[in-house]
Amino acid sequence: MLMSQGLDEGDILKIFEEKILDTDTNLSLRERLVEKSAEVLGDVLEDWINEKIRPIKQDDSKATFCWQKDISKENAEIKWNDMEPEYIERLVRAMIPWPVAWFMHNGKRIQVYEASLLSIQHNQKPGEVYTIDKNNIGIATKNQNKVLQLHEIQVEGKTKTRQINIH
Repeated sequence: MLMSQGLDEGDILKIFEEKILDTDTNLSLRERLVEKSAEVLGDVLEDWINEKIRPIKQDDSKATFCWQKDISKENAEIKWNDMEPEYIERLVRAMIPWPVAWFMHNGKRIQVYEASLLSIQHNQKPGEVYTIDKNNIGIATKNQNKVLQLHEIQVEGKTKTRQINIH
């Protein structure tokens, strides 16, 4: 993209697609995009200098926006009663490495570093922590058929762990 006065508003020199994986976090996707950029940048610049590429105006109707204030500790809070289960799982991945998605449990902030959605029927209230089986902790979502299984968390005042016990 060519530089312009506005942020990310310049004409496009070339488009490359990168699939967003179901396991991607903000960090893992950014790392892959950096690698991809390093691979293609030299060829794109050479083609542009040799006038083999013509800049293309961006289609503003396809633009999406993310303001810096959208990525904050306050906006990383998991709201069990309001958010859809899929949104919660994506929020967890989007907030890695910072600010990290979190929720309150027994007066302590719990940061969620890794989690997945399971299709399990439950009768718990949204946000209720319970044992799925002897090795797994889950949190009920507002969908009675979806549970967020915790894989890696950090309880306030403790170190990050995969050995989950927050009861």
